[in-house]
Amino acid sequence: MNNPHKGWIYAVRKALGMSARQVGVRMGIRQQSVKRLELNEVDESITVRSMKKAAAAMDCKFVYQFIKKD
Repeated sequence: MNNPHKGWIYAVRKALGMSARQVGVRMGIRQQSVKRLELNEVDESITVRSMKKAAAAMDCKFVYQFIKKD
């Protein structure tokens, strides 16, 4: 499965109809920081902790897993 072009945080946020500001309020950070998290996810520099916090702010659960290649 491929990741969404703009990342999971962005994709889920948009699917839920949430603004970056709304997610930021729930995370206790600024809108610009949410945008930075989204960019960090795309360039693969985001932390698992940040992914968990973003997921929780959108009432989601973050799941991290390894899947064996065929």
